[in-house]
Amino acid sequence: MYTVGPDYGHAEARKSPAVDGKVMRDSDGKEIRYPVILSLREKEIARRIVLVFKQQVCGFDLLRVQEGDGVVSYCCDVNGWSFVKVRLDEERRTAGAKRQQKHYTAFLHNQAGAKRQQH
Repeated sequence: MYTVGPDYGHAEARKSPAVDGKVMRDSDGKEIRYPVILSLREKEIARRIVLVFKQQVCGFDLLRVQEGDGVVSYCCDVNGWSFVKVRLDEERRTAGAKRQQKHYTAFLHNQAGAKRQQH
């Protein structure tokens, strides 16, 4: 999973080599990955990792484990920005999220300035 701030995350899955010892790769030799829809709990795990580690852009691994009638997710590894393997389409999404965050911060700053001028 990759995050940009506490409110944006993107997750991908890959076939575990533990299943048959093989890692599926594309023609460029990169692991084949598939987009994943995150549960609310997984999104909360991502938010907490960003806040606790104070690492706005990071990657981490989630393991989904069948327990009883449900699936439970565990974080098993957290990586800083330098270890995040960003794909080209994710770079665009990341840039978009950063732009939105920057514009929102500027908006809040302008709102605060306007309120100060009113008083």
